Amino acid sequence: MTDQDNANGFKDLQQVFGMLEPLRTAWARNWVNYWQGQQKTLESMEEFTRGWFQRRHDAVGAALHAAERSCVTCTPADVVHEFQAWTTGSIQRIAADGLACQKHMMAVAESAGANIELAEQATVQRPAARESTSDTPSHVKAA
Repeated sequence: MTDQDNANGFKDLQQVFGMLEPLRTAWARNWVNYWQGQQKTLESMEEFTRGWFQRRHDAVGAALHAAERSCVTCTPADVVHEFQAWTTGSIQRIAADGLACQKHMMAVAESAGANIELAEQATVQRPAARESTSDTPSHVKAA
């Protein structure tokens, strides 16, 4: 193979890469958005699990406190009061779990929705670009 053949082959390769520029640009944008979405999802999961573990620690502390207080009370009403206080805290923690889960699911849905929107834009724009660059006469396009 001569240097001339190599030069022609390189020029052909450059031309092919030039034709693929819109595709490479779309892939690059999609990959960046995908990994940004993954990062947001992981951050949301981390925030959710840290909160969940904190609420579980709080629950154990509240249960221990209720158990200790109920052991030193003098009346059954005091025992019921301690149990009631612990139950109220448990219900609040369950509600906080639900809100945190909802927040996490919204963050994941927003991330996924952004990638779907970009994919839809790419498929809608591609056919329009083909029409404008084709050599088809305008009277045929209208039909």
